[in-house]
Amino acid sequence: MSGAAEELYGYASSLRVLNTHCHHSADCSFEHFGLAKLLQTCYVSWCGETFDTSRASREHYLDRVRYKSFFRAVQKSIMRIYGLPEELSAGNWDTYDEAIKTRHKNTVWHMEILRDICGYDRIILDAYWDPGSNNGHPGLFDSAFRIDPLLFGFSETALDHDGNNACRLYGNESGNLDDYLAFVYDLIKEKVHSGSVCIKNAIAYDRNLVYENPTKAEASRAFGKQRTQEDILRFQDYVFHAICAIAAELNVPVQCHTGMGCIDRTRAAGMLKLVREHPNTRFSMMHGSFPWCSDLLAYLDLCPNVFVDLVWLPALSPTVAEHYIRALVEVGTSNRLCWGCDTWNSEASYGARLLANETVANAMGALVDRGYFSKQDAMYMIRRIFRDNAHELFRIGCSISQNKEEVK
Repeated sequence: MSGAAEELYGYASSLRVLNTHCHHSADCSFEHFGLAKLLQTCYVSWCGETFDTSRASREHYLDRVRYKSFFRAVQKSIMRIYGLPEELSAGNWDTYDEAIKTRHKNTVWHMEILRDICGYDRIILDAYWDPGSNNGHPGLFDSAFRIDPLLFGFSETALDHDGNNACRLYGNESGNLDDYLAFVYDLIKEKVHSGSVCIKNAIAYDRNLVYENPTKAEASRAFGKQRTQEDILRFQDYVFHAICAIAAELNVPVQCHTGMGCIDRTRAAGMLKLVREHPNTRFSMMHGSFPWCSDLLAYLDLCPNVFVDLVWLPALSPTVAEHYIRALVEVGTSNRLCWGCDTWNSEASYGARLLANETVANAMGALVDRGYFSKQDAMYMIRRIFRDNAHELFRIGCSISQNKEEVK
């Protein structure tokens, strides 16, 4: 780290954060919580590598994953939280496991990590297993209402990638599009009035992000028994257009998973037509459209209703994230960037926070070092990314720094 980046890292680390996105598990998930469960409920598990209780299996697992950014982040987190001096190895695996299990005997330890170690004031929770839930912790979690199941409401048997369906979740039995849209409207209105601060769309794990503008007749075909995949896509297009209009009416932003997912046409650029057709809807584009990060640079320049959430990006690639953040600062306005951890457990969340602090500080430090702006400007931007912008976009609470003088 350069001198400027090191000082900015300290500033970023000192901030209380408004975390825009997580999937934090319910309290019961942290019973008998040890190293194995921790690794199995974070993005390291997506590497596809497994382990058992044997030393050879653990050594093989660590040889495969130890250089992955997901693993590096969670390892650093565990070492800091539990005061462990050495990186994880097959030899000290049981020491790590015992340290984690011992602290989690305190049933609220996972919440204490989020508040006291991660430093979160509020967290937006996307509980896809119970859309709109705050996990019974309204003092910390604000809810996102995930609408993926609503895009599969044409049938009782059609399921999204999480195994959800509007008919099963909500008892909806609408047999035509007009009745179904009325149900969708009433449901979203109820969830927002009950506390959901945004709508979440993660349909990129099920299909492409190229939303057409079909007719009602085309969308209605999905209710028929002879529906085709094209009929399903047109139904989903039509319903999501309606949801975007509802979001504008209720003044809540729409979080959109972009980039990684099905990969087939899931880059953010595919949403341009929809974004322009809903100028009064605020879209928070998540994950930087990684690996197609340049897409959102164009959005920031051309579409004032688009915001960029850096969530997950530093963990995917700190190198890409640093370069991308510099470009976003150059292209966007100061109110358009925010950050969330995107994790299921608290140790992984702290790892994501550490990575975010580092990548944002390095990016801002590089801009200071080349004379793009002052260190005071960099601190102002850091506070906006980690606090102020989330407050304005999602209307969740914090005190806002109105000018750069307040971050001296």
